[in-house]
Amino acid sequence: MARLFNAIALLCTLCLVAVVVDAARLPEEYYIQKEEDFFTKVDSSEKFTLHESGIRYLYAANGDGTVSPTLEDSVFVQFNFTLPSGLSVGSSVFTTAEGVKVNIPIELPLKGLVEGWKIALLMLKEGDHITMAVPSRLAFGRLGREAAPTVPVHSPVLVDMILKKIIPGGADKFISDYDVLDTRDPVLMQAAYDAAIGKVAEEGDDTAEEL
Repeated sequence: MARLFNAIALLCTLCLVAVVVDAARLPEEYYIQKEEDFFTKVDSSEKFTLHESGIRYLYAANGDGTVSPTLEDSVFVQFNFTLPSGLSVGSSVFTTAEGVKVNIPIELPLKGLVEGWKIALLMLKEGDHITMAVPSRLAFGRLGREAAPTVPVHSPVLVDMILKKIIPGGADKFISDYDVLDTRDPVLMQAAYDAAIGKVAEEGDDTAEEL
């Protein structure tokens, strides 16, 4: 369970990237109207499919996976969360000491995620790449900066996400080395990811031998 809390804390930490205009300076109605205007524009583009939850989504690519994760699983994902302004509020992209940007899949527990991310991931299969516009009520809602300091109240969030790997039953027993992840060193993080995926492959081989 401690690793579950560590993963949730990591996701929150990834949101702490910049300071935006204090939402308290403008009335809440301003942000509500701004969100409505944003989705009117999104819908007018006719590029996105409307999910019953209110999420607008577009598949950028389809993977070769055959099953979707469940709430009892963890998943390795590459992601970028941005506000309509373009400000990134969370990403799996890290920069090496040489200034090279690398996109390292991060392990996350489905049942511990924000509702919008959870809905999206339950739709995906391994390898799927999706772009979404998530309503604030399925993201950080009226809490806004109380939940994520860079996000105004009632702000929709744009999500670009690739589901790399499903870890069955992994929600309560992570295979990632979060001590390494906390270093934010891309080289060590990539090595930890490769080791985790190697471990999954070995466990799969062991299971096949038992059968």
